[in-house]
Amino acid sequence: MSLNNQAGNSQPAIVKQAEIINRAHGFPATLQFEGRGVGACLVQRWQGYLDEYDVPSLVYPMIAIIAGGRAKIRRQRSGHVLSIDYAMPGDITLIPREQQMRWHVKGDMDVIALTFSDHRTCDRIQGLYDRIAQQFGSGDYVGSFTNSYIYTCCSHISQVLISAAEVDTHYIDAQFKALELYIQAFLGEADDVPQTREQLHSHCVTFTMQRLTHSLANRLRIEDIARELRVSPAYLTKRFKQELGITPHHFLLLKRIKRAQDLLVNTTFSIAEIADESGFSHQSHLTRNFSKVVGVSPLKFRQRAHTNAADLT
Repeated sequence: MSLNNQAGNSQPAIVKQAEIINRAHGFPATLQFEGRGVGACLVQRWQGYLDEYDVPSLVYPMIAIIAGGRAKIRRQRSGHVLSIDYAMPGDITLIPREQQMRWHVKGDMDVIALTFSDHRTCDRIQGLYDRIAQQFGSGDYVGSFTNSYIYTCCSHISQVLISAAEVDTHYIDAQFKALELYIQAFLGEADDVPQTREQLHSHCVTFTMQRLTHSLANRLRIEDIARELRVSPAYLTKRFKQELGITPHHFLLLKRIKRAQDLLVNTTFSIAEIADESGFSHQSHLTRNFSKVVGVSPLKFRQRAHTNAADLT
């Protein structure tokens, strides 16, 4: 279903940018709807296979919610060199303005994107991207984080627009405004910390993702989660892999590595302490898996992040 609200609040600039993104993806959005929050805003949703594609320099930064899929998304830079950070289902990714980007997806994805015209909202989104990119080094950072309110609110808005027989624009605009005020007041502040999100997956997969994310530092077994769900471990593992394209064990490993990346950049913890905090059994376990996934050792990752941050100050 494709929707496009042509109310008097229409902003040709954000509509033009939306069409640029559609062309970059290679197919039109399943959902495209203009609304009004603090200012004009636009929501899009794409569901399908995304390969590698270029996004030209944008006027407005965007918030992209990865609602589902099977891909691990990375930025591509310097020819075929991929970023060391990544985004995956459940993450929120920031698309900055005034920066050409090439995205490496190669998988089925369900992505919801929001564009706002209000300059305060745009500055807040861009500011968060710039701040985290400075910590990682602008060439290494995808721009992903987690936030329960943004995830569930955007999922709700898109589901209402897709499924409603008749759209109540006043209700949708109220949702947009509440979300935009939240972004202006809280996005990137101290209370905006990684949290689990309500996923657009089956109950057993959603529950498993939540339990694993809450238990990064604990030795939680898939058998324990399966017992809570009253299903067999084999069934749960198969269903998880069908919906996300990876096993629960690999999902947990990726989440632990992302946690280790954050601690390496933002704390002075030793590598051994970071291994313990992020759920690895010992330092060598962290180093081996981190190097395999990221491409550099934890120590080199920290050194490069700090060097890049110093160069940008």
